[in-house]
Amino acid sequence: MSQICCPTCGVLRTEPSLIDTPSSPRVVELLSVNTPPRDDAEINDLRRMVQESSALVESLQDQLKTAQETVSTLQALRDNTVRRLVDVKNILHPIRSLPQDLLAEIFPLCTPIIDETMRDFDEYDPEFDTLCPHNHPWNLSHVCRRWRKTALALPRLWSTIYLNFGQYGNLTNRQCVYKGSLLFERSANMDLSMNLGGGEEGIVDHPLTGFLEASAPRWRTLNVHLPSWSLQSFSGWEFPMLRELGIGYQGGTDSTDYYIDIFRNVANSVPFLGA
Repeated sequence: MSQICCPTCGVLRTEPSLIDTPSSPRVVELLSVNTPPRDDAEINDLRRMVQESSALVESLQDQLKTAQETVSTLQALRDNTVRRLVDVKNILHPIRSLPQDLLAEIFPLCTPIIDETMRDFDEYDPEFDTLCPHNHPWNLSHVCRRWRKTALALPRLWSTIYLNFGQYGNLTNRQCVYKGSLLFERSANMDLSMNLGGGEEGIVDHPLTGFLEASAPRWRTLNVHLPSWSLQSFSGWEFPMLRELGIGYQGGTDSTDYYIDIFRNVANSVPFLGA
């Protein structure tokens, strides 16, 4: 049996000539008929071929095992090297060297743009929800200490608020109040862009309603898509800074009446909109 040892990995490799060697003509002939070998000499030859082939199979199995172990080792080495490469590239990334004043200009550009589709709240996208800690602007403040300091120093970063009250069933009242209070606190005295939607519950008894009413004098834009009866929650609120108003409602036999009443009540208190 002729084998070659690889000088790099040490794996024994069978010569290609052995791989391509065809069966003997006599073996081919015997396979095509149903007759036994001619004599004891032929039987001995066939038994020798069985022994040699068995030994070769065993040798090849050993070589395959060694080759597979080598491949696994090389793959692990490659993966580890790739991880180190990514780590070093991350350390050298230019964003680490950006001055804080430039970060302060970039962060507000990450604010989601609420298009007309999102204003209807019909196709709710959880990536827009302001109470989710994985969304803007919370995610910017979770990267590192420097980014957090920059994010907390930018009230306008926290001034676009998108709340869908029908999605907070898994949050306790305490969690809602905590996250909501941080939002309004971090927005400082900035004008607010408010987008409010909800399920059938509305906002009448929601723990965030008090924060909403307290912040209403700072609302510059307001888009609501709530149950018709829930719109009455805004009747006694003041909106001196409001410049843009969009109102939707959800169902109910008296939807139109509620819609007209709340629109009039809000519009009458908004000098920029008029009645």
